[in-house]
Amino acid sequence: NDPVITSCVSDRDVSFDLGCSFTLLDYTTAPELVIAECSPYEITQSPVAGTIISDTTVVTITVTDEYGNDVACQFYINPSDNTDPTFTVPPTDTVCRNLDCSYNIDPSITGDVVNEWDNCAVGIQAFVHIDDNTNLTSCDTAGYIIRTWRLDDGSGNIVDQDQIIWVEPVPTVIPIVQDTILCDSTYTNVRLSSPNVFTYGSLTFDYTVASTGGVTGYTTPVTGLPLDHMITDQLVNPTNEVQTVTYMITPVSPTGCGNGHSEQVVIAVNPTPWLTVDIAETIYCDSSTVEFTVTDGLESATGERVYRVYRDYDPLNVHIEGENPGFDEDQSYSITLSDEIRNLTSQVQTVTYTFKALIKDPRGADPGYYCDQGGDTTIVITMIPTPRLAVDVAETVYCDSSTVDFLITDGLTGSMGANVYRLTRI
Repeated sequence: NDPVITSCVSDRDVSFDLGCSFTLLDYTTAPELVIAECSPYEITQSPVAGTIISDTTVVTITVTDEYGNDVACQFYINPSDNTDPTFTVPPTDTVCRNLDCSYNIDPSITGDVVNEWDNCAVGIQAFVHIDDNTNLTSCDTAGYIIRTWRLDDGSGNIVDQDQIIWVEPVPTVIPIVQDTILCDSTYTNVRLSSPNVFTYGSLTFDYTVASTGGVTGYTTPVTGLPLDHMITDQLVNPTNEVQTVTYMITPVSPTGCGNGHSEQVVIAVNPTPWLTVDIAETIYCDSSTVEFTVTDGLESATGERVYRVYRDYDPLNVHIEGENPGFDEDQSYSITLSDEIRNLTSQVQTVTYTFKALIKDPRGADPGYYCDQGGDTTIVITMIPTPRLAVDVAETVYCDSSTVDFLITDGLTGSMGANVYRLTRI
């Protein structure tokens, strides 16, 4: 009788080796192979152990007894690719934002995968599976992208690796200007601020300056200024017109990304205010009206051009109708200054007028702020007292051909010029 195989070798699912093949094992001693035969027998396998296969293969087990009787059974060897492909991911890289906040992270710039390999697949290429930009928060601060590269061998084996790509911000300057309108020979106050945060280093600033009218007091160009630097230039306007000084400030990246948008700061520099005062006389009789013609000496300014007048006198001795000693503020050049002055005494009195030209701040934020760098113009008005006299006579009734004597006494204690009197006989 033929030998009996009561249990054959089970089908096998196996993995390809690194060469995308599988070497058959010796299955004649597999534990699940059970043979019912009393006489001696021989077990053979086809294909034999050591055969290299690259696809599903049928293996036949044959049992032959000593009489030449044989029996066979078959099972399947199912090889498959279970080996992950490998590749080298690009190193961490850094890119710069453009001035419009855009950026380019094409692999030609940030690096491509190399050394793709698989035991079975040929010519496979890794690709960008996803770019996670949730760590990019604004154009002003550095952030990073997590780029996931993927390599798929087509046999269900997929490998992902991450690359970090840093994105630098757009260099930005925010000039904080305390005053855009300055009086002559005063100082700028411009702070160079920025919201930027870079991967390393600190932003710096360069600037150039241009001016009109020969304004001096600044340096140009200036480079390498640190964050929060204060530009404090004393700007001198040599003219009688308002002039401008323009600062062009450029932010410079510390990471080699170049310069950002330049910001312009324009400072108006007023001239030194000045005036002229014309008056017909400086010596007046009592109760005269004194008129001053006050003329603005400037051709232009930023702000209203006015003047102040300060009257200095003793109100016990002098009375000015409608006025008191001290300042009259914000006088207009278009109105003639007119004072009616009374001398309350019998002596010469003086009124000292001090005029000062001003430029009033036009912005309204500080209505009490003026440009007042000009000097004072002082005029002294002398007021002669009202002339007076006393007449003494012994009698007022006389006989014919009598001599009448009059004693004329000056009523003033001080005056300008000769004190005289006139006599009219009727």
